[in-house]
Amino acid sequence: MNKTVMFSSRKSVLNKYRYDPVVTGVLVGIGALVLWYFSALAIDKKVLPAYFEHISRFFTVLIAALVGAFAAFRFNSMLDHKKRERETSQFYLDICLDNYEIFYKTLDGLNNVRVDWIYAARLLLETKELENEIIYKEHRRVLDVKKMKVRHDLLNQYQIIDHETNTESPLPVSFFYGVENWRDYIDSPDDAAYEAFRRDRPATFGEHEVSRIERLPMLSEHSVYIVFEFLAWPDDYDDPLRKHKYPSEWPNDVKNFQGEGAYKYAKHRQEYVHPEFGISKKAQEKIREMIKNGEVKIAEVISKDHEKKT
Repeated sequence: MNKTVMFSSRKSVLNKYRYDPVVTGVLVGIGALVLWYFSALAIDKKVLPAYFEHISRFFTVLIAALVGAFAAFRFNSMLDHKKRERETSQFYLDICLDNYEIFYKTLDGLNNVRVDWIYAARLLLETKELENEIIYKEHRRVLDVKKMKVRHDLLNQYQIIDHETNTESPLPVSFFYGVENWRDYIDSPDDAAYEAFRRDRPATFGEHEVSRIERLPMLSEHSVYIVFEFLAWPDDYDDPLRKHKYPSEWPNDVKNFQGEGAYKYAKHRQEYVHPEFGISKKAQEKIREMIKNGEVKIAEVISKDHEKKT
């Protein structure tokens, strides 16, 4: 019974032992060299033949050469692995950059064609998966800049600006119904829907039947969500403008000549108090920081501001 227990415990210890054969080999080799060296010191030279010294030198040089060659091999292998990693990361970076360019061109110019939006949404989802293969930090930064550019350019298009009233509004419902004259139905989404359902297409595509809803021009809700999910700025976006604090007093080489007006604007913007808002830019930023740090609640600020006006 005791033998069985001892055997099983020994077996469990061996099973738990995990080793790297390379490291173990190096340690065993070094241990053998140390053992051989001290053994040689303990043996009288008279006991050993004269040629033993030559043999010992030969094996010492041989082992040193083998260890050195092995270390060089491991080092080169590590370099090759890093090189392959970087090349792989660069490969996926190039693909993702091209995909975002295609995505932008597909939706550029306020394109509201149903099949194009479905294609763009699918391309987005596939590209997000490919991004996981980009492991180098500098590559991910390049990709983030590209995404920022695409997001900015499309968001500039996806708004209606009324220059007479100096107002802007998001794309109207009529745009997403896929009708060409969607601007005529900005204020009447029901009419845009009626127009979209009226524009039916043939029931077959070649020899294949197509369901009626797929033949209609209105955009797929799923594709619309995927696109606008991308266009929304991520919650974890690290805005470089937030991190960069420009000084209250600009350096002379920044504010001289061309920058003089910009510097005066910045100073005026900080101090100007709007007669309706009744609060300066500095005070706004201070309140925003207090709200962010939990020192004051937004409802309290609004309440106090309302009391001042009344």
